[in-house]
Amino acid sequence: MRFSKIMRGTKIRITNKPAFLMHLLLLLASVSFSANAFANPQIAQPSAGSTLSGSTQTFTWNANGADVDRFWLYVGTTVGGRDIANSGDLGLDNEYQVIGIPVDGSDIHARLWYYNSSRWFYVDSSYTAANLDVDVSTPAISSPASNSELPGASAQFSWNDNNTLVNYWWLYLGTTQGGKDVYDSGTALRTRTSVTINEIPIDGNPVYARLWYRTAANGWKYTDSMYRTNNGGGDDFKNIPLTSSITGVQPMTGIVLWSTGHNNSLLKTSSEYVQLEYAYLDPSKTVTGEGTYDWSSLEATLEAVRSRGKQMVLRFAYTFPGQTTKVPNYIKSLPGYNETSGITEGRQTYFPDWSNAALQKAHIDLYTAFAARYDNDPRIAFLQVGFGLWSEYHIYQPGVRLGVNFPSKAFQAEFLNHMDDVFDTLQWSVSIDAGVQSVSAFQSGSSLMNLEFGVFDDSFMHENHGAYNQSMWNHFDYQQRYKKSVQGGEFSYYTSFDQQNVLNPAGIHGRTFSGQSAKFHITYMIGNDQPNYQSNERIKQAGLSTGYRFKITSFQASSNQSKVTVTNTGVAPIYYDAYVTVNNVAATSSLKGLLPGASADFTIAAGGSNPVLSIEADRLVDGQQIEFEANL
Repeated sequence: MRFSKIMRGTKIRITNKPAFLMHLLLLLASVSFSANAFANPQIAQPSAGSTLSGSTQTFTWNANGADVDRFWLYVGTTVGGRDIANSGDLGLDNEYQVIGIPVDGSDIHARLWYYNSSRWFYVDSSYTAANLDVDVSTPAISSPASNSELPGASAQFSWNDNNTLVNYWWLYLGTTQGGKDVYDSGTALRTRTSVTINEIPIDGNPVYARLWYRTAANGWKYTDSMYRTNNGGGDDFKNIPLTSSITGVQPMTGIVLWSTGHNNSLLKTSSEYVQLEYAYLDPSKTVTGEGTYDWSSLEATLEAVRSRGKQMVLRFAYTFPGQTTKVPNYIKSLPGYNETSGITEGRQTYFPDWSNAALQKAHIDLYTAFAARYDNDPRIAFLQVGFGLWSEYHIYQPGVRLGVNFPSKAFQAEFLNHMDDVFDTLQWSVSIDAGVQSVSAFQSGSSLMNLEFGVFDDSFMHENHGAYNQSMWNHFDYQQRYKKSVQGGEFSYYTSFDQQNVLNPAGIHGRTFSGQSAKFHITYMIGNDQPNYQSNERIKQAGLSTGYRFKITSFQASSNQSKVTVTNTGVAPIYYDAYVTVNNVAATSSLKGLLPGASADFTIAAGGSNPVLSIEADRLVDGQQIEFEANL
């Protein structure tokens, strides 16, 4: 996990307790091993075969001259096990503190993963656990003492394992028992045993801490504590004058142009009109062999778009009308791989052999590798996925043949569940055509419908949009889905009239884009042809009718704190963490998920007579800024 001025969060799912999915991309078939290509990195401390000293141990390692891109550490009670520790991606860090190690003299095993030349490798070491006779009790918060009064809007919380073999910590603080509306540590704590929490209410009411802890033997459990909040908070708060306006389309929203078009236009060189660019990705250029990848073409595109101060919407696709498939060449050469063809849009078109196990495996592995590399990359705003023509979940001609030119429903389900597993942060979406139940695994009532995915409409606002397209949106319960997952699409190409008039302020087919954007909670819309028909200003106005839009409705400050109220006046939430920030001090809770028309209050541990307010986010590229409205 990376840190900058503010900390980026990670998606988790919480039911009655935290359910941490430390998605281990390393064990899939893309993993390769080598002992001879170069000197292997090794764990330096503790030395292999030694006896550990207690339940906590810092592991350190050396690259030994190998060209390593990042490390990952498992520690477990079996060879390759991770029941004691799973570090997650450590980047180039060369140490990691492990807690919760047994002290019973048993065997302990460490596996150091390292990424080199687009592949994962590992080295194993074994140890003997310490053999100690200790008193064991329930972990608990040691400071502040339960039932005590907190010192103010900021307090440090510390806790002890009390000799329980804890290997992961998580902390809530809320205004109700078990609540987390004041603070939710997320995965940030891991092995830490203290944290400072800001934005604690100062109204004299109780707050409740829930300390979650995980053990290898019993999984997740928790202990609760209660505190009284301070009734003070420094000197009196004063209203702070603030005037601000939104001058352009906001990051990760608006009309999307292709990365290959209009590159010398003001639309691309300015930050005012367009914030997103789109590109198809060719799997045959990326997948060079089983488990091997060439990211150079994608990197060149990402860097070109980043240099313009934009972010990307991406889609891998195998099939285009009138073309051979983009299936990796090594799969095409395999015996038993048999593609089919047919006439699509009047042109001979070739389709992948989705019955082939090698293609299925390569498809899964591609997204595993992509997630490992790009899940947290700010250059990518959204990812679209699917099958069929343009990966839009349909083959109009010659038609879908499940398990032949289109994946079987069983493989679709496997792939979609895998997507939900490997992506923690990046928002991914499927075409609304995936609502056609005769060809799709997204059956009504299926557990797949509960996955966190968005939807995109590839023929937005065509003449009959209110019939078929509306039914597809309804199938995915778009009125609820948008609250957590992005919704977007592309303007209709059904007729040239659609493209020419879709942004007409008077509307098209009885609908206006701004009205449809609000109805479907649209965040982005691909409209590469619009510069041919509309002015830059009209494209900007259309972009401003999509996505989030923040307004500061209250700003107060004391000598050491600020209170800020933010309202989302847009049509959708922001789908990545963004933080109200005063004097470069960020709020501890995020604007992510703030619904249209809703407001949120923040208390920030910074103030003064002339405080400076901004909204900051890690998932932006240089040149991007989240603006806000204010007239205080």
